[in-house]
Amino acid sequence: MCNGKVWIFFETYNRRPSVYIFGGGHVGKSLLYYLKPLDYHKILIDNRPEFSEKSNYPEADECITSDYLEYVKNFEPAEGSYFIALTHGHKFDYEVLATICKRSINYSYIGVIASKSKAAELLAKLKLETDGNIELAKIHTPIGLKIGGDSADEIALSIAAQLQAVRYEKPIQIAAQ
Repeated sequence: MCNGKVWIFFETYNRRPSVYIFGGGHVGKSLLYYLKPLDYHKILIDNRPEFSEKSNYPEADECITSDYLEYVKNFEPAEGSYFIALTHGHKFDYEVLATICKRSINYSYIGVIASKSKAAELLAKLKLETDGNIELAKIHTPIGLKIGGDSADEIALSIAAQLQAVRYEKPIQIAAQ
């Protein structure tokens, strides 16, 4: 009936980049809001059940309650994923950063919330522990672009803007938080 002709129509879909947000506090929750329309697969991880309850984070695609260190030691993220450490303690932020770097995970971005002095401490410690064998250009601390403001929403917006700049390979300027 078709005289030997067949037409096939198909659409291809690229994999959405994954963003792992460690910490479900005010900045983490606001960041999920700003990332919602930007076509990322958003995974929230917190070691406190009340800060990783899916009903409290409708913008997240996944919510995981786990010890931060155990999670980063064992997870298998897709290549080119984005990682953001916004936990409730610098110790946890550092564990996330260091473990991802030491595991040699292929990532596009690691952002760690910190003041300039705390960021310098984190990076110096990381350089010592890895013998300087890390890709500093992909580590962003202090996190976010210099757009002004210091509320949770303003910081989250600056982080989302920085993620977009990295994703689309645009020049970025480090925030002074």
